[in-house]
Amino acid sequence: MKVLFVKWLSIVQRSLRMSVTLLVAGIILPLFAEQPDKFVRFVESTGEQAVDVGVTGRYGMRAEISMQWMELGGDDAFLDARGSTSTDSRIFFCHNSGNGIIGLGYGAYWKYTTKIDSAWINIRWELGRRYTVVTEFAVTDDDKVNCSLKVDGATITDETVDAKIDAERNLYLFAGNIGGTVQYPSKARCYKLKLWQDGELVRDLYPCVKDGRAGLYDAVSETILYSFTGTDLIACDDTPDYWLDCVEAVGDTYIDTGVTGRSGTRAEADLVWTQVGGDYSLLAARGNASTDSRILMIHTYNNGMSLGY
Repeated sequence: MKVLFVKWLSIVQRSLRMSVTLLVAGIILPLFAEQPDKFVRFVESTGEQAVDVGVTGRYGMRAEISMQWMELGGDDAFLDARGSTSTDSRIFFCHNSGNGIIGLGYGAYWKYTTKIDSAWINIRWELGRRYTVVTEFAVTDDDKVNCSLKVDGATITDETVDAKIDAERNLYLFAGNIGGTVQYPSKARCYKLKLWQDGELVRDLYPCVKDGRAGLYDAVSETILYSFTGTDLIACDDTPDYWLDCVEAVGDTYIDTGVTGRSGTRAEADLVWTQVGGDYSLLAARGNASTDSRILMIHTYNNGMSLGY
């Protein structure tokens, strides 16, 4: 297959775009703030880092997170705190509770399932996919706590409980603060993070680099937060040197987009075919050659347009 003039390609799943744009020029740094040398697209942990965000995990909080799991193990914390291992004082905003199962912690530990064709199925994270996660433990008018979790706009849970849980420990990023110790370290990326407490914005974090160290600049406290474990985070500094009008495939090249082909996906592209008459794909996936599992989103077959589902 030869394709010329691929100027852009957009893939959206669940018809909801994540809020992924971070305009450095839009972050107004006060004159006397601790200023980063540069902002980067994300910072990544390898399972050896943890960042103390300096905010106690408790009821009355909301988190908006743009993140990506790089490995899904047995128990992985992204933004968690708990008083101790022996108390039901969990404040787990974003958690993998084993083999990719989405988990939320408020007091007791909750794992999530959904009912499909009369069977209960675990709701799972996907490895390597960038997510927008919104978790809130909001105090209601009748003095209860509404616990809600949304992933890419889809509601995973929305439950109201009586207890007002306070972990009495600061939240850790890329790990859990369990009784003052680092537990459940994760391999993940953070693109940005906002935290509210009782309606007040208390953390507004953006990945950055200062003096060669990767961290997260907090626009609220005007400081940079770093890993405290002795191992620094990894910064992604993949800004292109320059932009091209197009890229061209000559029939022996391909790119893995990192997005699973499935229902609920939308694609838009600006392209020109430079060879037709056969069976050619620009954007496609299939389980294997013997199964009807085609997701052929942009395809041409015998000089015509083709779609495979």
